Amino acid sequence: MHQRLTDREQRVMGDLRQREEEILKRMETTLREIQEKLESVEQELSELQTQMGKDALTFLQEESAANRRVSDEGFDLSVCEAELPVAKYKWPLDNTVWREIIDSVSPGTRLPFSP
Repeated sequence: MHQRLTDREQRVMGDLRQREEEILKRMETTLREIQEKLESVEQELSELQTQMGKDALTFLQEESAANRRVSDEGFDLSVCEAELPVAKYKWPLDNTVWREIIDSVSPGTRLPFSP
């Protein structure tokens, strides 16, 4: 019985570790994308600040001619939406584990209320 519980615990821990790795990979990918977008915005800002160093009339004429707009389109700055399914692995033991324990204790007999 102890061995079955230990095996079950190891499977559950393995599943949780795997899920955690998947979530971390997605989060790292999202972080890289956010950093790339931030660098792009910082570059644009630097260019605008350089142009603002010119006299105001020249700057406004160039910006008007370029018809550029600063917008947040394409900038989805969301955190990776994922959760570890902890509730799935919470104790007390679920019905399946109890059945396994009962079967291991008395493998030849089934209780009348068990399917």
